[in-house]
Amino acid sequence: MPAISTLTLYDRESTPVAHPFTPAGFRNEVAMWKESNGTPVGDNTFTVSSRKTPSGLYKIKMVLAMPTTVTETVNGVDSEKVVRTAYANLEFSFAENSTVQERKNTVGILQDALMSDQSTIVSVIEDLEYLW
Repeated sequence: MPAISTLTLYDRESTPVAHPFTPAGFRNEVAMWKESNGTPVGDNTFTVSSRKTPSGLYKIKMVLAMPTTVTETVNGVDSEKVVRTAYANLEFSFAENSTVQERKNTVGILQDALMSDQSTIVSVIEDLEYLW
């Protein structure tokens, strides 16, 4: 069982930026990491959970939340306010008799689908276009 440790994840800026997500603990068996953006309300969060269902399926779920904040001034007091949050939810489901190679292939194909050279998928996710 791996211990929770810092994750460094890169974005898709023209010069990729490293985003260090540091361990923030566990809540209801969900591991949480945070990337500090100066104010806790604006922290990016990444969570991972894993459980085995009564039917024997292994469910692994990852959620990334990236809030955008603005400084709001009320009565001369500045405070950060979340104006929108980008979410990404990813869930895997594997049978208990699945092989390591089957799981690796599933991850690899999904990872490749999200690469910048997959124009169809990129257009839907990044450019908010519809498929036809």
